[in-house]
Amino acid sequence: MSSFLISQNNNSFDDIAASEASHVYHALQHCMIKLNSRVFKDCEIGMKMSCGRTKAEAIVTEVLATASNEDTLRDRESISYFSIASDASNHGNSKLFL
Repeated sequence: MSSFLISQNNNSFDDIAASEASHVYHALQHCMIKLNSRVFKDCEIGMKMSCGRTKAEAIVTEVLATASNEDTLRDRESISYFSIASDASNHGNSKLFL
């Protein structure tokens, strides 16, 4: 069981966490979360990254979305005008707004 857990005292803990966040961001753009073990065969940090659906969702909603919202609000303070573009489409029985 201990082989699946990463000790927080490990010097590479922050590097692994940063790699996982970066990987989730790019995986959302390119749908590649399950490729870790094949892509990072010779990289110690890459092999220790583990990011299933639950962890990926938490990284997106708690880290990336929060940072994105903060950046947007900070950028908004320095400009005097802005516009918002939106689009909607039907996907089965759901209406999606982009």
